Amino acid sequence: MTSKERHEARYQRRKAKRQKVEIERANKYTRWDDTFGLAPLIDGYKSCAKASNKRTATQIWMNSLVTNARKEQIKLANGKWKSRGFNNFEIKERGKWRKIQSVHISEKGIQNSLCNNSLIPILRPHLIYDNGASLQGKGTDFALNRFAKHLRDHYRKHGREGAIYFYDFSGYFSNIQTAPLVEHVAQKVINESIMKMFKQFVYAFGETGLGLGSQVSQISAVFYPNKIDHFVKDQLGIHGYARYMDDGYIICEDIDRLKEIVRMFEQKCDELGIILNRKKCQIIKLTKQFIFLKTRFFVTESGKVVRRIGRMAVKKERHRLRKFKNFMSMGLMSFEEIYYNFHSWLLSQTRGKPFHVWVNMIRYFNQLFNTEYKPPKTKCRRHRVLAYASLCATREV
Repeated sequence: MTSKERHEARYQRRKAKRQKVEIERANKYTRWDDTFGLAPLIDGYKSCAKASNKRTATQIWMNSLVTNARKEQIKLANGKWKSRGFNNFEIKERGKWRKIQSVHISEKGIQNSLCNNSLIPILRPHLIYDNGASLQGKGTDFALNRFAKHLRDHYRKHGREGAIYFYDFSGYFSNIQTAPLVEHVAQKVINESIMKMFKQFVYAFGETGLGLGSQVSQISAVFYPNKIDHFVKDQLGIHGYARYMDDGYIICEDIDRLKEIVRMFEQKCDELGIILNRKKCQIIKLTKQFIFLKTRFFVTESGKVVRRIGRMAVKKERHRLRKFKNFMSMGLMSFEEIYYNFHSWLLSQTRGKPFHVWVNMIRYFNQLFNTEYKPPKTKCRRHRVLAYASLCATREV
């Protein structure tokens, strides 16, 4: 047996072992009773009700939770369950209107049970570690910490040579192709009954696009570009790569090689029908400042990775406070609501070393509302630093 044949034999053994593990995992997490039994459905409804317990429809449904869950379970078992449709509305987020297609609480619990008991346990092991959105234990802070680590790792090997390619998917949810998505998920979820329910939730939005406001849409959007993630990470061997839903970056020490990687990356996006937002896609040298997930980064000559709050975040908060003051004068908001809203914003900015931003924003808040901001007294370190910032803000400049 030649060296090449031994290499192929080892590869086939590893491949067979991985396939065996995948089949065992799929069999474990695609049991009907463990996904759509009475107990999993009740847990799913309770989980969904936490975020919408003030809505009338949710309160009515939860008053007869066991009875309602039992009725839905029987419909699911008999194959007679049908969706109640969507509650369509629009919200304005960061100056952009987004169309939301929210489902009824009766469907939310079913989707929650499907995702938590089947889809996520099966699909999550296939995702790259640096896919940081909409999963337990991950989120914005996770993505920012990984970005900082990738910058430090790059500096240890190459210094500040090279550049970063930032990309953004345009109309991501609305451009997802349903047929390839179902095909990719069907390769991992082998139970036909579970796949039938998944198809019912996905095809409810049409042949193209997924709706915002559905948990199945959320995990589907996280999983859909998985082939691109593995292509860049595994086949191209790029360590400094990560994706947060429709935003991501690629770090490379050679700008010419980075441009070639971008060309192959765009080709893979075209194959999946993903449209890139050309205005937001850009290559930036590591010697300059750059913004990722609304946080400003730059790498010093000594290799220190510095985070700062984006200027737009401060500008928008000041604009929002002025609006709140008008609402308070019209009797639409109380000062207590404005205080807690502002307090929440201050604590949400702790990821960017915001002491001086805190001082200036607290000073602006005090002048605008002719008051003195005082954070609650707790043992939390952030509150102690915030209390010192509020004390500095009350001193004369």
